[in-house]
Amino acid sequence: MNAAAVDADDGPLYRVAKRLYGSWRSALLAAGLNPDEVCARSVTSPVPTSRTLRRHL
Repeated sequence: MNAAAVDADDGPLYRVAKRLYGSWRSALLAAGLNPDEVCARSVTSPVPTSRTLRRHL
């Protein structure tokens, strides 16, 4: 899920991730996710990414 999609779907999550880590990519890396894989896949539901990130914020 790319940054624009997260911002549209869950703005508070995106803003906290960006404030804490400087960028969406850095937040994904801090959560142990591969940004290239997360942003490239077709996402039907952002729940797994959101849950993973929320545990790290």
